[in-house]
Amino acid sequence: MDSRYRVSLPAISGLLCGALASLGTLALVTWTVAPALTFGDSGELLSAVVTDGIAHAPGYPLWVTVTHAWVSAEPLATPAASANLLSAVWLGTAGLFLFIALRELAGHDVGALLLTWVLCLTPVVWEQAVVTEVYTFDLVLLAAGLAAALRVRRGLAEGQRVRWYAALGLGLLLGLSFAHRPFNALLQLGLIFLFIDQPRRLWLTATAVPMFVLGYAATQLVWLLIPLRAGAWPEVAEASAYCWAAPTTWPEFKHMVTAGPYRRYMWGAEPPLWGVLLRGVGRAMAAELSLPVWVLAALGAVRGWRQVGARLAPFAWIAVVSLAFFWNYTAMDQDVFFIPTYLGLVGLAAGGLPAVAALFGGEKGKSRGALAIALSVLLAWIIAEAPRTYREVDRSEECLADVYADRVLQSVPEPNADIIMGERHVVGDHRIFPLYYYRHVYGCDEHRVWLSPEYNDVSFRHLQEWLGATEEQIDASFERPFLERDDRIATLALRRGRVCSAGALWYRKADAYLETEGWISKVTEERVDLATEDPRRYEALVAEAMAWAQWCLRVGRGDRAIEEMAFAPLLELSDERLLYGDAAEALDLVGWGRQLAPDQEWLIMQEARARCALGQPKSAASLLRRERRRVSDLSLWTPMTEELGNALYEAGELDGAIEAYERAMAFRVPPVLEEERLRLADCYRKTGEPGKAEAALKPLYDLGQPRDP
Repeated sequence: MDSRYRVSLPAISGLLCGALASLGTLALVTWTVAPALTFGDSGELLSAVVTDGIAHAPGYPLWVTVTHAWVSAEPLATPAASANLLSAVWLGTAGLFLFIALRELAGHDVGALLLTWVLCLTPVVWEQAVVTEVYTFDLVLLAAGLAAALRVRRGLAEGQRVRWYAALGLGLLLGLSFAHRPFNALLQLGLIFLFIDQPRRLWLTATAVPMFVLGYAATQLVWLLIPLRAGAWPEVAEASAYCWAAPTTWPEFKHMVTAGPYRRYMWGAEPPLWGVLLRGVGRAMAAELSLPVWVLAALGAVRGWRQVGARLAPFAWIAVVSLAFFWNYTAMDQDVFFIPTYLGLVGLAAGGLPAVAALFGGEKGKSRGALAIALSVLLAWIIAEAPRTYREVDRSEECLADVYADRVLQSVPEPNADIIMGERHVVGDHRIFPLYYYRHVYGCDEHRVWLSPEYNDVSFRHLQEWLGATEEQIDASFERPFLERDDRIATLALRRGRVCSAGALWYRKADAYLETEGWISKVTEERVDLATEDPRRYEALVAEAMAWAQWCLRVGRGDRAIEEMAFAPLLELSDERLLYGDAAEALDLVGWGRQLAPDQEWLIMQEARARCALGQPKSAASLLRRERRRVSDLSLWTPMTEELGNALYEAGELDGAIEAYERAMAFRVPPVLEEERLRLADCYRKTGEPGKAEAALKPLYDLGQPRDP
């Protein structure tokens, strides 16, 4: 055969495995893509996409621009369906770049393919590919940068000088990764290890360095889209219809791009909670990667350096840095920030494959046999785990968020209403973001939606404007103590009327009542006890809440957002029953819910509240102690501990209440906890420790709480 048409077997193997890494991943993941809007951040991100606006910090201008173009060019049934599909496409693309990068380490096509599948089919990665999210796009950029840097490193090892176009391309890829997520710049520092042991005359040249800097710097122009969309230059373009924040000055821009609003979650747990936190992180990481991968990663970390050398350093750096930064990141979506950690561990596992062969010395047959066994075990584990993960992340029949948003809007009893939501029972984002989507995609802008406006000065100001306060009254409200904001909102809401609540307690400040619709409740001055005044309607709402919960669990059991939203209407009804003093009915409602989901944490906490209201605080404390043992997620463990403190306080067990309150307050992220701090101070006074009582109240004093005379 003419040598011009001869194709080597390694080349065919590489092409075939690369195609399987990319297209195989895409083909499998596509079957599980959600056809509609989902809970979580999707509604907010899609609001930015359809309006070409600004998403939550750091703004994601690159992702918003690309997704906006995709949604415009690929119009499926809804913008949500198009954007969900794009997440799957990004994961398929990431699979190709991952294969290229891991092949450089493993030196084995099949090994690189299997490890690519390991990462792409990890539950936390797969579930980001079936909804509208930014993390698969982030994975593409990280993997592409690693693959390009490793390819440049191979050329250096062969004595090749870095060409200007290679330096420019590498700069563009790494710059785009930074332009998507600034934290990636810290992860990129590990790439330095690929070059420092190579001759500087090959890469530190007068052409390569400027071209790299040019490529990196050019991509940062993307950030100008944020002030442009915020309306900083109205003569160039008007402000977008949706802006999570509208930074028009340099301090505002810097605060947003550096994710300033989320800094409170960094190191949010103090040392008393580190044991719980580390247990949760350990469980999460053990559940994501299989045992063979951990073994290979350990081999790579210990022995892989001898065979792979400095090429392993960027992966080790990524794993260590991302884990160090986010192990004490206490937001509920902490697990997605470990995706770079899993990427680094899979890279170490790729370095472990040559280490497996090296363990058998120079006997080629034994080395191949050991590799074959290792790869067979890895493949068997993937085949065994993939169906379970498929069932866990499958969203192909999910349209729950659409139904929820539609039902909430139908339940608002009056036109031109304000809906003020909170974080009680459910993460507030799950409640509010589907309504954002309906507002900006379907034009359902008759009602205004707010999430905990008392914690955000801009939202607090705008809400007062909508509720009819004058400019002088608004300015005066900012001079009042922070703790009076709930009272201010409640007073204005009752005066104006047409205000609804869900998952919030601010209405208590004005001694107001709820007229519930299950999905949402109207705040009124008059007592409207639906269970006694209109029992048929009340029973219909209960039946609807139960049917909703059953549907949610059938479609998305195992997904935290869906499981929480499944019981949101039921918990809203039980709140109303507790408000009207019918704790027995509230307990019955929660009991029905626990028959469907015995381990659902918010149901357990509500059951404890109902038992306390029935005069059974010791029973409530026993329930919380028993159920809290299995909880390792701090965003759930902490409120359970708060409720345990309340139950023990009501039971008169002051020492136990003090311990529970102190541990709960070691979590620095929660709201003010005004009532709990007052109770903790009372416990200390009763046990003869007035100094500690003052220390417990200091955060309230700092927020304007008047001191006791």
